[in-house]
Amino acid sequence: MAGLADAFFERINCYHMADWLQETMLKLGRPMPNPALQPGAFSRSDRSWGLILTFGRVGTSLDNWQDEIILVSAEGDSTSPMPFGLDPINETPASATMKLSDNIAGPGDARGDADERRISFFMEGGRLIELRFNEGMIGFDRIIMARLGEPQEWQPA
Repeated sequence: MAGLADAFFERINCYHMADWLQETMLKLGRPMPNPALQPGAFSRSDRSWGLILTFGRVGTSLDNWQDEIILVSAEGDSTSPMPFGLDPINETPASATMKLSDNIAGPGDARGDADERRISFFMEGGRLIELRFNEGMIGFDRIIMARLGEPQEWQPA
């Protein structure tokens, strides 16, 4: 499943990926987002297989409505599939920085409440991963994957 988390991360806020999305949702036993989903509205999956996926729809009219669907964000807990080999039990801010990016925001007070233990790692192409570290800043209990900016057409590497 870790490969799937990497694939979701690469496709965050992209459109024109209907074939991949259909195949992936079928493998997960999950339905495609509703065709009635309007631009500017969001649809969230449940966490039954590990990640909560938030879908949206671009305002661009494409031949296949499913190509208009975008994955806005993916959110999980320490049991979720992880991208980049992240280890939710042993990860520290220093080890996460080595795996992700040294362009970060946070943390506040590492001894403070959960909101103060969040670190956002800003990566190439406007992508980001936010980790909420446990007390003591070893391990994390939440991951959010997102992308800043306007939706982009999916361009396989």
